[in-house]
Amino acid sequence: MAGLIPTVIIIAVYYTICDIILLFQIYYYRWTHPVHPAALFLPRPPPHVNDPNSTADEHSPLLRDQPANNSASVQTVENNAHDTFSRRALRYALLFGFVIGTGVVAWAINRFAHSKNGSEPLPPRDDEVLEWRSQLLGYASAILYIGSRIPQILKNRETKCEGLSLALFMFTITGNLTYVLSICVVSLSSQHILANASWLAGSTLTVFLDIFVLSQFYYYQGVSKTLEVRA
Repeated sequence: MAGLIPTVIIIAVYYTICDIILLFQIYYYRWTHPVHPAALFLPRPPPHVNDPNSTADEHSPLLRDQPANNSASVQTVENNAHDTFSRRALRYALLFGFVIGTGVVAWAINRFAHSKNGSEPLPPRDDEVLEWRSQLLGYASAILYIGSRIPQILKNRETKCEGLSLALFMFTITGNLTYVLSICVVSLSSQHILANASWLAGSTLTVFLDIFVLSQFYYYQGVSKTLEVRA
């Protein structure tokens, strides 16, 4: 495992805890909020005066409210979008810097611990063994890891990426890329790459699927903005 066993164990435990929390949130909010929140924001048509079931009274408007100035409305939408993007970009930059900083600190602590004990991290073995059980579990993990993105991609076509966490996929892409690099910088020998092929394939292919999810996000975001301007 390219000397990454502690890292792999920590990541696996962290992902498991996060997934358990997400599953708890899903069923908790389904139980406490059985009605979809989007239904609360559906526009209600104005009551019709000739409809016997209408609840119209002298205070009911005869026409739907229209924006007083369409150009001003468009400008307001653009300004709000710009402010939101700026705040979001700043927040993501701070989070990204925090994650990178945490990784650097962890690496420094690891190096300090080895130097204090008078030992150095073990170099990769030239004769890495392809043990069939670890390889089987590795490829099974890669298939499940890659397949986990398929339901999200299909769901995005229905929800138009509503409620999608952009930061989640940005950090996932960064994490997978750095994980692949951490394996490759140790050695590029064919034996080393073959021994870690399942983990390399799982992380690399997932990056492409995450990029596809991000493209869905920006596509549906553009469609939504176009509809807002036309409205």
